[in-house]
Amino acid sequence: MDNDGRQMLPRIFLPRIGWVKFRKSCIIGGEIRNATVSRSGGQWYAAIQTEKEIPDPVHPSTTAVGGDRGVANLLTLPDGAMFLPVTAYRALQGKLAREQRKLAKKVKFSANWKKQKARITRLHQWIAEIRKTVLHQASTATSKSLAAVVLEDL
Repeated sequence: MDNDGRQMLPRIFLPRIGWVKFRKSCIIGGEIRNATVSRSGGQWYAAIQTEKEIPDPVHPSTTAVGGDRGVANLLTLPDGAMFLPVTAYRALQGKLAREQRKLAKKVKFSANWKKQKARITRLHQWIAEIRKTVLHQASTATSKSLAAVVLEDL
């Protein structure tokens, strides 16, 4: 808190730029070693690498199973658990096609073309984030209940 009672936003020092405010999405634990700033889909991201000592993890389960990757299902486990494939693209396919048709009608490299191109880029970014989230959810659910999952090499 500052003198006015407002909460201070976290800041990070970037060489050649100076102090930059950022939204902290998780706790930064350990000693900061470096930061990588990138831009994707019109948004800026900072990946902060830290170093800290942690003990070797021990999984509570000792179960190891073989998983089957497929086309109809993302992953099928021997106990019958199935992870369905991501349908984010199908849900947004109509919107993406509409936006791409709008882009095709614009003069290439004009200001309106660039704005439309940015809309399409954001839409692709949105689809990629949905896919990434579903994969993280599936891997977290699997790793919490099983010690090891072996996948086939096709």
